[in-house]
Amino acid sequence: MRAAWAWSLLRGLLLGGAVYALVAHLLLYAGASVSRLWLPLCVAASMALGLLARRRRDLDPVGAPPPRWLLWSTMGVVVFVAVALAYGSVATSDRAWDGVVAWGLKAAALTADPTLDQPYFADIAVRHHSPDYPLLQPLLLAGLAQWLGEQPARLLFPLLWLLFVATGGLAMVRRSGDRTLGYVLALCLATTPFFVNTSGGGADSGYAEMMLALALIVAAAALLLGDAVLLGAMAMVLPWIKPEGTAALLACFVMAPRRLWFGALLGGLLAMVLWLPLQLQLGYQPAPGPWLPIATLSAFGLAAGCRALLDGRRFGVRGRSWSVLTMAMAGALALVVAQPVLAAQNSPLLAQYLGDLARIGEKLGEVPAIVWGLVDHALRPNRFGLTFVVLGIAAIAAWRQHRRGRGAGVGALLLWLGFGLGAVFVAFLLSPEADVQHHLRSSASRLLSHWVGVAWLISGAVWFRARSLTAASASRGLDSGSD
Repeated sequence: MRAAWAWSLLRGLLLGGAVYALVAHLLLYAGASVSRLWLPLCVAASMALGLLARRRRDLDPVGAPPPRWLLWSTMGVVVFVAVALAYGSVATSDRAWDGVVAWGLKAAALTADPTLDQPYFADIAVRHHSPDYPLLQPLLLAGLAQWLGEQPARLLFPLLWLLFVATGGLAMVRRSGDRTLGYVLALCLATTPFFVNTSGGGADSGYAEMMLALALIVAAAALLLGDAVLLGAMAMVLPWIKPEGTAALLACFVMAPRRLWFGALLGGLLAMVLWLPLQLQLGYQPAPGPWLPIATLSAFGLAAGCRALLDGRRFGVRGRSWSVLTMAMAGALALVVAQPVLAAQNSPLLAQYLGDLARIGEKLGEVPAIVWGLVDHALRPNRFGLTFVVLGIAAIAAWRQHRRGRGAGVGALLLWLGFGLGAVFVAFLLSPEADVQHHLRSSASRLLSHWVGVAWLISGAVWFRARSLTAASASRGLDSGSD
């Protein structure tokens, strides 16, 4: 019962953050200010509704309780790290490059005046880094700072880390009913070195890696648990956290099972309808004409039609994966045609990354170095521990279970993770950074960190399935022996 209430509270808090994100972006889109009242109102209302609408099915754990040493060691590690992160968050300001220039300065500007109608965002003479980056993290920091002050508002970062750990553990308990497995998964997430280090990208450094990793593990949990509302909420917020969230949104929509994909579609449509004009505004572009909403609606309508056609013909995950590849090739062709328009944009994201596709050909010789560099960073114990080693073993086990007709139900998640890691590789080809080794040193671990939670959820689900199959085989052997 306690696990049921914990999951309901967690889900309500996550949905409350998503509702606040929607309200805040609607207000920015309308040219209004974001009142400090919206954050507590959205979170409190969502948590109350979540508790009132709590479903009992598959919420309560079953089986033997976990060993007491595992319970206390997990809680001890989580409390110790959370306190350390809280101290690191409030004792210092943003400590490294992205935390200061891409996120911290925007949060300070929105704290002083929570609207885009101010010189920091509206005056092209005010130069600042990444002007058209997403605004959800700065908005949350500003919303808290208006109540608590700027330094205490940084407690948002350890809170994001706690939600990340709790989501993994509670989602696994709800998926499997096995509290021991839930504690093990939470312990693995809590001890991932990347998020608890003091360098750029760590949970308390001011970077947005922790928030994106949280949104992705919540989306993965929603896929595992069949929660269309939670999946739609995460599909909505992903593009508002970091530019990489847009790629994750596409795969989330395509890989979601038939019962869930409409939630991902609706969330993604809301995200892009609001964010694309705001991004143009932040990039000092003229207001878009009617072509932008028409193009956005057409793209999502085409995606929905393709998905409905695939579902009607009973295509599974493999068929949808081929559709992703086809759509990606069509998108690449559209980018080639739109090169002159993109190159002329004042947007760092659009012009620098998508306005010069010729650099892909120039970097083809660097492909082995990029692949090896990503593998090297993924397998470094001081960055990700055994995350990707265990994932590799789990992927092999899932493939063997699938071959025997005993799938672990993680095929969509594995393909989604593969798509995400492929997007990381493509980011290195598209980057304007000419020095590949420098780019790997500065960005490889950060980009890989987004998928840590998804990787551990996959490993946990495969482990539980394998153990269940072993127990079932042993039970059948005993039954046949008694006969």
